[in-house]
Amino acid sequence: MANRARLLFALCGNAHATAAISAAEAAMQSVPSPQARRARLQLVAAEALREHFFRFAVDWSAFLSEPPRTRALHRVAEMVTQIKARMGARLYWTGIEAQAMPHGDLAALLARRVLSEVFGDDDEPMASQTSIDAWTHKAATPAARMLGQAHQDGAQSIDEFPEQTVFGRWRDDPRLNGSEAAQRVLARLLEIDALGRGLANESDCEGVCNLIVNVNDDDGRIASAAIDVARGRLHHHIEIDDGKVTYCSISSPTGRNFEQGGAAEQAIRRIRTASRTSFERQARLLVMEIDPCVAYELRFH
Repeated sequence: MANRARLLFALCGNAHATAAISAAEAAMQSVPSPQARRARLQLVAAEALREHFFRFAVDWSAFLSEPPRTRALHRVAEMVTQIKARMGARLYWTGIEAQAMPHGDLAALLARRVLSEVFGDDDEPMASQTSIDAWTHKAATPAARMLGQAHQDGAQSIDEFPEQTVFGRWRDDPRLNGSEAAQRVLARLLEIDALGRGLANESDCEGVCNLIVNVNDDDGRIASAAIDVARGRLHHHIEIDDGKVTYCSISSPTGRNFEQGGAAEQAIRRIRTASRTSFERQARLLVMEIDPCVAYELRFH
């Protein structure tokens, strides 16, 4: 089941597989080894890093009217594919003892490449508000220029809307300030930094991916798992009877973020400007940062 999920969902297949197998194991009262859990989360982290890098290499470049960083994107995607191939589908079988990151050298190379492309040569540019401001002012990479563009709009407070996005995970971080768009761009940069450093050091990615598994108190055959992915929080709910899955439901970040009254609608409603051009630019940036996992078209009437 988990491997089918891995193949079905192209953008975040390993996150789906990890959530599915984690819920299924809990419903069967099977506990994965710490090594298997850690290796799964490291794959999820590598996958999320690739998705964030796509925003940097393609979407941010387009927003800035700069050429896409196609070669860098292809190399990053290729490395993630190689990491998945080295680990193999057996990682999502129950009862498997996995070695944490047998592909650790490649994961570290992936992390260093992404961090170098996104942040340039600066040493720990995300460490503090002062270092972030200095890095942004240098405008040496598309990411820095993107953050500078987002800061063009006035600072604003953001309602405590309970969204499960990348911004939702970082909204209480004291380094976030400025316009809503700037805060969302910076939240993505903070997550890229955290994911990259976790993979580069082969450290535990638990804190970034935040996998939570719950078993129904009344019926132990029912369980759910939630995990943080590049676009928000992914939920899997599973019911098992006699060793077979009898019910499964999935709640995706895009489904929640772009539903009526969801995070995207709330963000657009908060835009305050008398200029139609400014409104359209801010709306495009906000939707891009909330980041649907499907092709979309934004129309203005």
